[in-house]
Amino acid sequence: MGSNYPYFFFFRQLNRTPRYSTLEKSGKVDQLAASADLVTVQSFSDQELKDAIEELNRSTATIAQQTDTLKQQQDALTRLVKGKTNEAERRSALELKHAQAWELSRKASTSDVRTLPLVLRLSFALPH
Repeated sequence: MGSNYPYFFFFRQLNRTPRYSTLEKSGKVDQLAASADLVTVQSFSDQELKDAIEELNRSTATIAQQTDTLKQQQDALTRLVKGKTNEAERRSALELKHAQAWELSRKASTSDVRTLPLVLRLSFALPH
């Protein structure tokens, strides 16, 4: 172990991970240990590592909550846009019905105006 003790301890902690196994099988663990400038390597206590892991877990939980909130907002926005689209379609259908009803009414009025002189002539021609 000697002067590489903090580095060795760090890699020993990683020994439980698949990455460490891959590094170990490739022989890179020894290369990394030999090339490390251990003066700049800061060793962390178990408590500091546990605290960091807890903080990461809290951050992850917060991000998950924010993700859920954003999904709910997106769903609400999608429903709103869909509702507006349906509303616009209903409005267009109603406007078309009104236009058709107006056209029928206009045609009926035009027909009444055309037949009015005949009705008036007949009403004056008939004895009262």
